[in-house]
Amino acid sequence: GQVTFKPLQQMFVAACSATGKVVGFAEVDARPLGNQRKDIVETASGNSTECIRSYMYNLAVDKGWKRKGIASVLVRACEEFVVDTHDACAEKRLYLRV
Repeated sequence: GQVTFKPLQQMFVAACSATGKVVGFAEVDARPLGNQRKDIVETASGNSTECIRSYMYNLAVDKGWKRKGIASVLVRACEEFVVDTHDACAEKRLYLRV
């Protein structure tokens, strides 16, 4: 059968459509942090499964582009990555790493 690979890390970039200049970015990751343990969670079907927690980090927007909704779009993209395309975490939650 065919093996489908889904990344455990994703970077989202916002760019100016006129110049191509990067004006913001955010990253989401589900790789274990050093000795981070996997949590056991209960799925909607009542089964228990191992779950690596997904977290967002490195959210930044250029000063001249703030207050235009760019950070909100980047956060939503990270949330959608976890919910829609990231099967390694049954919990479907996004945590903030600071």
